This record gives sequence, C-alpha cells and structure tokens, in this order.
Amino acid sequence: MIERHIYHSILNGLKVFPSILITGARQVGKSTLAKMLSQGDWPASYYSLDDPIIMDLAQRDPDGFLHRSTKPMVIDEIQKVPDLMRALKRNIDLDRKNGQFLLTGSANIMTLKTVSESLAGRIGLYQLNPFSWAELEKKPATNIIDRLFTEEDPKKVLNQLFNRSSTDYIERLMERVLIGGYPEPCLNISRENLPLWFENYRETYINRDIRDLANIEYIHHFYRLLNILAYRSGQLINYADISRDLELPLSTLRRYATMLEQTYQIQILYPYYINIGKRLVKTPKIYITDTGMLNHLNNFSTWDDIERSGKLGSVVETWAANEITKLISVSHRKAHIYFIRLYTGQEIDFILESGINIVAIEVKWAQKISGQEIDKMRNLVDFFGDRLKVAIILYPGLDYIDLGSKLCLIPFSFFFGLDFTVGEKH
Repeated sequence: MIERHIYHSILNGLKVFPSILITGARQVGKSTLAKMLSQGDWPASYYSLDDPIIMDLAQRDPDGFLHRSTKPMVIDEIQKVPDLMRALKRNIDLDRKNGQFLLTGSANIMTLKTVSESLAGRIGLYQLNPFSWAELEKKPATNIIDRLFTEEDPKKVLNQLFNRSSTDYIERLMERVLIGGYPEPCLNISRENLPLWFENYRETYINRDIRDLANIEYIHHFYRLLNILAYRSGQLINYADISRDLELPLSTLRRYATMLEQTYQIQILYPYYINIGKRLVKTPKIYITDTGMLNHLNNFSTWDDIERSGKLGSVVETWAANEITKLISVSHRKAHIYFIRLYTGQEIDFILESGINIVAIEVKWAQKISGQEIDKMRNLVDFFGDRLKVAIILYPGLDYIDLGSKLCLIPFSFFFGLDFTVGEKH
C-alpha cells in the first residue's frame, strides 16, 4: 500500500472541521485512502453509496440515515445522493464536534452553489490526484513549493539541497509520462492491457459520473470532444473553433467542458495578466489531467509514437502541469498556477503566484537549452522585477546549473522530489 502525500493533511483537517470532502477523478484512490484513514489513525464506520441498499436508505431518508449511523463515519461517493449534503448541514449544526464525517466524491459537488453555501465553514476540501512521480517512487512529500516562496534566496537554497540526479532517471521519467498516475495502470495492469483499461475507464466514467451529473444529449460529440481536447492538450483552447468542428452549439460545448473539469478529466489553466500593462493573450490553455489517458486518447503506446507525432513537447508539458498541481496540493504555502503569453508569441509555461510573489517555470525536453530560451527567461526577470522569486527551466539533465540573476536550470528528478535532500510529510 503506497501512502499518499495528502494523508497527513487530511488527518489534520479532521481535527479542524466537522466534515472533510475528498474529491478527485474516478479510480485515483479516494476509497482506498478513506479506508486507510478509517482503519488506522482515524477509526470510523464506512458506508459506500455504490452499495444499492445503502444508497436507497440515504435517498429515502437522508436525515434518518445520518442519525442512525455510527460516527465518525465515511460516506463514499457522496455525489450520488446530493440531498445528503443538506442533511449533513443540519446534523453538524446540532453538533459542531470536529472529525465526524469523511466524504468522498468523483465530481466536484462543491461547485454547486446550494451545496457550497450550506456547508461553508463546516467542511474542509481536499483534492486527490493520480499518483505523483514521488509517491510511486515512495519518496516523502517535499517542501519545495514552500521554499521557493518563503526563502529570501530560493536559488541558493536549491543549490544547497541539490543531489546530482542518477543517470537512470530518464527511463523512469519516460515510463511515468507514458503510463500516467492512475493506481491500477501503475501497479496492476500489464503494458499490453493498458489500452483495455483506459478504454474501460472512459466508458465507465461517461456512463456513471457524467450521467450522474447531467443528461448528455450528444454522447458521440462528448466522446469526440474528449479526443479533441487530448490532441490539443497544452495548447490555447478556442471554443468557437471546436464548436464549428463538432457542429455543436457553443453553449453545449462549454457545458460539456465544465463537466469534464468538474469530474477532474481536464485542467483549465488561465493566463496571468493581473495588474500588468502589456498586451497579453487572455485565452486559457487546457490540459488532460493524466498523461496515461492523454496517450491512450491519442493512440500513443510507446515513446517513439509520441516523438513521431510531433507532440512530445506538449505531452511532457501536460505531465509537468499535473505534477506541479500535485506539489501545490500538499504544500503549506498555497499557490495559484497560471501561464503567460505575449502577443509577440513569447510564452512561459507556468507562473506560480502566492501573495505578491511569483515563481516562473519553463519545461524543456532537451539536454541542452538554447541561448534564445535562456534570454527569454532573463527577459522575464526584468518583466516581473522584485515580485519574481526565481525563474526555473526544468530539463531532463543531471545537474543544477546557475544561469545568473534569478535564473537556474533544474533536473526534473530534483524538482519533483526524487533527488531532493530534505523532504517533509504534511
């Protein structure tokens, strides 16, 4: 059993809130994590709404179901009975004791206005992602995001913590980019059976999660939309163009995209342009949230397939976007992630913002970084001035390289926790 980095954060949240909600895509391990907590450090009774009998009881009498159940309790797949959330509010208002309920859901039901308003202040929210690279390598959660923002000189600290990367990490990195982070493909499914697993996942996801949320009038278009977004992962997203390609009303297309986001199949990254006078592109970018699914939808089964497709850069960028999101989710210092692109075409892959401070990250799949790329990052140092803590180029090399000013070159393996000297559990 691989311990998730978010485990201790949730355990702490149960001491602070009457209820905790763990959301995330189907099959990322929410039920497994809930059972680990309820059978270990937080003993609790367990109820799954996938069980037809339990679901029927909860639907017919939500208040009675909660009243008769032994607390503390886990309620798995809470999105199946939304009325339970209102019953939870009433139950908590009668007894504000912390650590009573642990809920899981494969859809972000907190986006529903009535639910989020009724449970405001009564619930702690946690998102469980597919396995991170460090989790699969059984490395502890790092505090790298915290250090980037809190250290006076982050680059100096990174240099002090750096261990030279092992030469075999590139092969392991390629494997992670190919397979992604869903537990079953990573731990239990043979390479030849991966296409079968991912196709079954897609069918199950649409037939269960999506149909639980809303009626899909154009199911064929929904399938095609997922494929189109996979092909365009890491690119600016133009809904009007896709609407024309699919011959689907723009309003319907946006609704479908929202459902994909609410069920954690896509991540929408918004451009950073707040309080900046220069003319910037304001169109968002889109990422598939797992590169195993991305590669399946694009029919990439080997690294050669990705390279021959001309999509290597966008696939690695998608993987990095997902890994950075996972790092942020287990950091004490919460950061928002954006990208920035000028109308001149200059773009930086990721801008992390926490308070007034900014960290810039560019992702490159090359052992040698061109002078043009380095100059682009140096321009960014001037662009943000004192707000910029450090500008990082991630690359598949072995060495930490100081490029002067606030700029440095860092191996993937170090930044994502495989060769990080100091790790902390949260």
